[in-house]
Amino acid sequence: MDNDKIDQIIDKHHGEASSLIQILLDIQSENHWLPREALEKVGKKLDVPSSRIQHIATFLTQWKKRLELNLVKRTWI
Repeated sequence: MDNDKIDQIIDKHHGEASSLIQILLDIQSENHWLPREALEKVGKKLDVPSSRIQHIATFLTQWKKRLELNLVKRTWI
């Protein structure tokens, strides 16, 4: 994912740290995963510690996997 696209997503949310989850979801939606470079850039632009970014990114990844598993279970039933 290029830096311009990351900047566009951040700007779409007015560069507010309170929009961190939505920003990460948008990046994940565009890229189908959360690249480390994108996480670092988001942290720097929003002035959010990398530990918090990593914590939320890990949560979002696990959440998405569980949603996909539930979808598969419903399809098989």
